Amino acid sequence: LVEALRVQNHEHQNKLHTIAGLIQLGRHKEALDYIYEVTEEHQKVVGLLTRQIGEPCIAGLLAGKYGRAKELGVHLEIDPATNLKALPAMLDRGALTVILGNLLENALEAVKDGPPGKKKVYFGMFDGPEGLTITVRDKGPGILAPHRELVFRPGYTTKGSERGLGLHLVHGSVATAGGTITITSNEEWPTVITVTVPKARPARKSGGAAVHYHDTYHGAHH
Repeated sequence: LVEALRVQNHEHQNKLHTIAGLIQLGRHKEALDYIYEVTEEHQKVVGLLTRQIGEPCIAGLLAGKYGRAKELGVHLEIDPATNLKALPAMLDRGALTVILGNLLENALEAVKDGPPGKKKVYFGMFDGPEGLTITVRDKGPGILAPHRELVFRPGYTTKGSERGLGLHLVHGSVATAGGTITITSNEEWPTVITVTVPKARPARKSGGAAVHYHDTYHGAHH
């Protein structure tokens, strides 16, 4: 939540500077148009999160990641159908924060240095009668096939030192909740990670999260 406030404060200052500059240049109509545009965008995102996310901490996390994406010049699309009414029986809000935070951060990192047309991330979270489904897609380079079974190991990373714990933590949280992780790939989205967590307590205790891999796109070196 503190990170969300920091990002929003930084973004707010940039917007005020833009408005002040337009006024100083005598571009009053453009200043008004800009105010209406940024206000509408902000209200749309905040309204979606406050209406459809029942956990304030999760709404705050998503608001923070949305602001971070803007700082990085990444377009983060939050599916308008995103919703969370109640947490699954085996998933607390701390574990959900770990899952969402790491998946979104990895996706932002994957695209932040890419060309403008590829700096896109999609997020959707859908609370259904059977369970919670979380999908994060990005237009980054994708996860190479030889790496897919390694990415959940602690310390494994292709990004340098002091990394490599994010997906390991995601895997542990999903396993504890009796859920599954699916990594897929298609022509539009080189990396698609889907997490499903059942609403009810699983009948038997699982030793780990089931992980599935599937390619529908063969035009890149996965």
